[in-house]
Amino acid sequence: MKKYLNQIGKWLAALIVAITVIQANALAANADIVFPGEVFEGPLVPQFVIHAVDCQYPEFAEYSFYIVSDRETPLSDKNFLPCGDPSAIDSYFPPGNVFGDGVVIENIGEVPIAVEPVFR
Repeated sequence: MKKYLNQIGKWLAALIVAITVIQANALAANADIVFPGEVFEGPLVPQFVIHAVDCQYPEFAEYSFYIVSDRETPLSDKNFLPCGDPSAIDSYFPPGNVFGDGVVIENIGEVPIAVEPVFR
């Protein structure tokens, strides 16, 4: 019996790893690239992941993030992301008490950024 439980545990672990890899690749494929001076407008979803693309250290990306509603609600006026570091990402969870029609993420720097809305 213990042997079968161990096999089931290994299969479940492999399944979880496979699902995680598939989700990571799907999210990266769904990223919108926002070039300098451009704006990303999207729905108000539970999470946004933002990272710099096509740049090297010592460059960095700059962007602003706000919620579109009756009154604009800035979440951050100016953010910076270093280049050349794959782990350098920003992850935003818009507050649940803020109601709005969507979000606007503006690339105010000189480096393209990738914006990934996460629908979870």
